[in-house]
Amino acid sequence: MSNVYDELKLFEYVASVSKQDIDIVTSKKPYHFDKVKKVVLSPLFFRKDGCECCGKCCNNYMINMTNEWKKRVELSKEEDFTKWNLDYKIIDEVDKLLIHDIITVNNKKVDFYSIPPLDNSPIGASGFKMGRCRFALERDNHFYCKLHPIKPFAGAIPHIVFRNRNQTTHIRKQQYGRNWHLGCPIKFGEFDYDKYKENDLSMLIELEEIAKDMGIETYINDIMLYLNSIDNRLKNNIVPDKNIVFKLEGGLFE
Repeated sequence: MSNVYDELKLFEYVASVSKQDIDIVTSKKPYHFDKVKKVVLSPLFFRKDGCECCGKCCNNYMINMTNEWKKRVELSKEEDFTKWNLDYKIIDEVDKLLIHDIITVNNKKVDFYSIPPLDNSPIGASGFKMGRCRFALERDNHFYCKLHPIKPFAGAIPHIVFRNRNQTTHIRKQQYGRNWHLGCPIKFGEFDYDKYKENDLSMLIELEEIAKDMGIETYINDIMLYLNSIDNRLKNNIVPDKNIVFKLEGGLFE
């Protein structure tokens, strides 16, 4: 069984908004990503997302993260967990499971952390372990994340898609491409400013911090500057109705 997909996913998120070529060497294999020449922020990014805690996307993958996540773990407090009716002692389990490694990103050594998937899950046809994530908590016929207050990036951003093709990345919210099989019940809603601030902006900021850990310059600051410039419009539920394009050579147009 290979866990290359799991570390690759985090790298792909960073590469999808990178302004520079990226060469990464891990203990598993080397990776190369071409810089992105254009990022397109779709009006679909502004749709209201949600989660009905069905557990269908809580898959048993290896969890990977950089110092950005490690710092959030160290700064977390018991009340962060108890307000969600979660057990703070899960931090002790995280400490025991956490594997530290050093990867190389464009010749820079970077701290890299991982938590392996459960060993007792069957191997699927794709070569990955199937079943629920080790941190999925079943309660009242729903599934909750034991790490909700400090949820790693890849597990917290399921419906925000960074689609990178031919050095152009489209950012939007959409259902899973495999949802005919997965069956996620979420229906996207109208723009919700509070949810946008709480979820969408925090995910962009978190991705930028991960990229900083790796020493990678991204388009996130450009996107944030634009979003800040239209914040008053967003507060009044006036959202962009066409693509916003950010170019490597600078500037943007709607």
